[in-house]
Amino acid sequence: MTNFLNNYPNQKWYKRPKLLVPIVIIAIIIIALIFSLNNKNGEVAGEKITPKTVKTTVLDKNRIHANKINTAGIVKADSKVDIVAMVNGTVRGVNFKVGDIVPAGAVLANLYDSTLLTNMGNAQANFSNTQQSYTSAQRLTDESVHQAQQAIDNAEIGLNAAQDNLDNISELQTRTRQNTLSNAVIGFAGHLNTANNTLYQINYLIKAEGGNQMPGVEATLGATSIQSLINAKNSYKSAKAAYNNLALKNINTGNINQSMQELLSVLNLTKSAVDGTIVVLDNSISSPAFPESSLNAQKNSFTALRSTIVGTITAAQTTTQSLQNIDLIQKQELDGLQNAYEAAKNQLARARSAYNNTLESKNQQLISAQTALDASRGQLNLMSSQVGDLTVKAPISGQITQKLVELGAELNPGQKIAEISKTDLVKIELSLTSEDIYRVEIGQVVLINDSEELGGYVSRIDPAADPITKKVGVEIAFDNKNKELIPETFVDVTIPTTRESARSIFSDNSFLVPLKAVTITQTETYVFLLKNGVAVKTAVTIGASEGDKIEIISGLNDGDELIIEGNRGLEGGEQLNVIARNGEDLALAK
Repeated sequence: MTNFLNNYPNQKWYKRPKLLVPIVIIAIIIIALIFSLNNKNGEVAGEKITPKTVKTTVLDKNRIHANKINTAGIVKADSKVDIVAMVNGTVRGVNFKVGDIVPAGAVLANLYDSTLLTNMGNAQANFSNTQQSYTSAQRLTDESVHQAQQAIDNAEIGLNAAQDNLDNISELQTRTRQNTLSNAVIGFAGHLNTANNTLYQINYLIKAEGGNQMPGVEATLGATSIQSLINAKNSYKSAKAAYNNLALKNINTGNINQSMQELLSVLNLTKSAVDGTIVVLDNSISSPAFPESSLNAQKNSFTALRSTIVGTITAAQTTTQSLQNIDLIQKQELDGLQNAYEAAKNQLARARSAYNNTLESKNQQLISAQTALDASRGQLNLMSSQVGDLTVKAPISGQITQKLVELGAELNPGQKIAEISKTDLVKIELSLTSEDIYRVEIGQVVLINDSEELGGYVSRIDPAADPITKKVGVEIAFDNKNKELIPETFVDVTIPTTRESARSIFSDNSFLVPLKAVTITQTETYVFLLKNGVAVKTAVTIGASEGDKIEIISGLNDGDELIIEGNRGLEGGEQLNVIARNGEDLALAK
């Protein structure tokens, strides 16, 4: 530029149009180059542009096509129970150590408390005294009642002259009795039908005999206690057999009294079957085929069913009692008529008055004695319970995993003595990345510590990833009856991958990538790779797809870093910020 101006020393260059145009063009080009360089460095007019954030995965053909997943997990006991002292006491005996296998009810420790034992002796003596007082009051009042009853009987001898009135009343009572019997026959049929309906619902759930079973319950019914299912089926069969025998019987007014007794037996057996079924439901677990909501619905249904059968038993007992008391009630009516005898009226009235007074006195004396006896029995039961708590027993079968007392220790109520873990069934907790989790299914068999002898199965897959680790929790159920695994230890877990049919359609030289990472248009198919922090648009050839995955036949290589999230809107050449790689949050890693 300086040479150019020097060639024209006597002219003002900016007044010559032919020179001005090229100068302006050169200036514009220089400004554009400066702007472009600044733009590529992430700056516009001195302001820095924040790179776009993306998530990526590094392609690894060996990992994608591996036929197993190797990981590690921690062993957890199925359940733990704290053993605590229920009363004050000094430890006089300790019968366990850490690692012992103990059955339910085993005596773990013995405590001693002199004050408690003294109170127990006093309660026993007081109960014995009040019991003797009650027995004495009962004997004396019974003798008084017996004498009063004899006076009534003597007065009733003079009532024989009213035979005609007694005959008329007797005829009326006969009709009343027949109506009562007929009503009992009708009620019998309804009660028997209730038993039949109840047994049908029990069999539909537990299938103790032929017929349909509720869909989805078979696999997990009584899963935590198979014995409860066996007991429930046996209770059902007993009730059903009794029902079948009674259903074949021809019920009429002649045999209704005995039949009602048999019906009560059937209803009580049916109630036992319902109780057994409720125990089965309490020992059942949910499953995809029998979800928690269905399990709770069945529990509510059988609780209501139990209330129905209890109500039916009460009604049947009332009817039975009415049948048994009908003769006594009619006799009382006849006794009322016998009061018509003028000669015996006053004598009978006095006898009855004396009898009633005797009964009232008897009731008052017995109530007072019974109240004292109940109070002393309650105190004795309380002391017995507390003395029983001096012997500490294992509430469940399991293995001692903590020991917190020694001989001579002074314990307070609620103080922890030991811990029992139920280790017959354990679970192994582990986490898998989002790329591995789709290859695992509920019920899938796994190997523990790479041993063919130690096998478990996938019992749970969390529905969502952990918001911090971005991994999905998985639980492995393991039958630990032989005590191969120790709770709170780490073990190696090998999970054979599933979807063999899906892998068979993919080439071993291809990559299976998330479908959202691929852009497909009418003219091209491409992905974005991350190279040196910059997005690189790369053409690919696609193959078969499975769910949210698609096969890339060509265009990608082992070690390429594929952008799987944040690729929408990219054109290539952008500076990018990676926030997660291979399913792991990079911010957490820092």
